[in-house]
Amino acid sequence: MTEPEDSDALRQATQARRELLLARKAEQQRQRQRQDAMDAFARWHGAYLQQSGVRHAAHWDPPARSPLSRYSIGFASVDWDRVPEAIRSEIAGEDEIGPLVGAALSALAVAQSCELWIDWGVSTMPWLAMAASDVPTHATELSRWSSDLWIYDPEATWLIEILHDGQFAYAPGPAPE
Repeated sequence: MTEPEDSDALRQATQARRELLLARKAEQQRQRQRQDAMDAFARWHGAYLQQSGVRHAAHWDPPARSPLSRYSIGFASVDWDRVPEAIRSEIAGEDEIGPLVGAALSALAVAQSCELWIDWGVSTMPWLAMAASDVPTHATELSRWSSDLWIYDPEATWLIEILHDGQFAYAPGPAPE
């Protein structure tokens, strides 16, 4: 007959193995969902970029640094009232998006060869890295893939934001704290 202590130890060991198996299963499920989302992204958006000759890379993990984390975030967007240097405008039509992005990159003195990150803030879409020279040309299409997006260089402090309601803004950096 087993002692009560042995029974408790056996129960605890069984529970620990069960929790480990459940954690492994959850991680496998998460990886499967990510792969499905990456496949869908590659099938639709990646195909567009490849057909357009745009070199790009899709990433599931955000860059180590991001200027987005330095800005004060309001309800799902930057609180631009707290950024004194912010340039804001309304997007009257889709045909304005590319020129606005190009003008912002030029005003921010971003090198054409700089690798920029596109962040949709959507858990089912990866971050996209591509050359600054390609971003204005494809900005309209990029903005169709999600309601809001942010464009940035992870090593810089500037940020460009395009919102679903036609708001466009950028700034060289957040307001000093």
